[in-house]
Amino acid sequence: MTAAAVAVRGLAHRFSRGNRVTAALDGVDVAVAPGELVSVVGPSGCGKSTLLKVLAGVLVPSAGTARIGGHDVVGRPGRAAYMPQRDLLLPWRRAMENATLGCELDGLPRGQARLLAAPLFERFGLAGFERAWPSELSGGMRQRLALLRTFLLPREAVLLDEPFGALDAITRRQMVDWLQDIWLDDRRASLFVTHDVEEALVLADRVVVLSARPGRVRTVVPVPFPRPRAPELVTDLGFVALRRTVMAALAPYATEEGSSEQGASEEGARGPGVEPMRHDGPMPHDRPMRDDGDRGRGSGDGERGAIDQAGVDRGDGDDGRSGTGGPRRTGVGPDRRG
Repeated sequence: MTAAAVAVRGLAHRFSRGNRVTAALDGVDVAVAPGELVSVVGPSGCGKSTLLKVLAGVLVPSAGTARIGGHDVVGRPGRAAYMPQRDLLLPWRRAMENATLGCELDGLPRGQARLLAAPLFERFGLAGFERAWPSELSGGMRQRLALLRTFLLPREAVLLDEPFGALDAITRRQMVDWLQDIWLDDRRASLFVTHDVEEALVLADRVVVLSARPGRVRTVVPVPFPRPRAPELVTDLGFVALRRTVMAALAPYATEEGSSEQGASEEGARGPGVEPMRHDGPMPHDRPMRDDGDRGRGSGDGERGAIDQAGVDRGDGDDGRSGTGGPRRTGVGPDRRG
């Protein structure tokens, strides 16, 4: 049996603020096999983003284990390429410099990083915009640039937290089809968080459905359709039936907040003094980016802060020390040399 590329076991996390305790996750088990893309869906505030932050090594859970490639990643960033909900592009760096930032902070000389990134601009639909400022890019282009930066990093796993959540419906549909093509060439173990059930089914090999907070795995739905998946698949009767299955698993939580009986039940499960999670607000590690006024050049501290938020760490060793992360590759995805 093939070992999981990404695995969490018994994952639980509670946020504390003063005498208020918020239960986000409780006893979550999730595994992603090598070459597999798994989507995670669930009600708002159920801990989906918390799950990715733990795997990215930027949030230490209250309980449980998290491993990538067999290595413990709890509190140890650097094993995954992580893209949070915001694109985190630095406004004072042009598109090319934003794309290469993670590799530069990983220890790769800027010239070599540019050589790796240059051929990907066409593949990511950004050819001709290498010298554009982020403010000159559309929403979809900004997301593609952030994804390029993420996929450029030679990591064992990719973590994507609602990368298309801020886009309009038409652009979002186009981006889903585009990401599927990019991932088919890359094939790294990937965990993809979304609120869109259709999006999850189009992209994933399996869909993990989380319950309302504290998030628990309610069910896991295999997606049997062969790849590549054409846009018209969403009208296929089998796809519609699978979508209905996922929606049925989510349905019990659609009106929970309006049910006093359900609220009492949840309070009993949480224990006294534990408040439900109301939103995925700023995490303790979040901090604003710094613009030092030099549009063409970034502050070192600001750049490192933005990359830390994005889960890109310079250290790739299991002990968390700085390093170059091993052999480099010349395309998207990890080094596949035998």
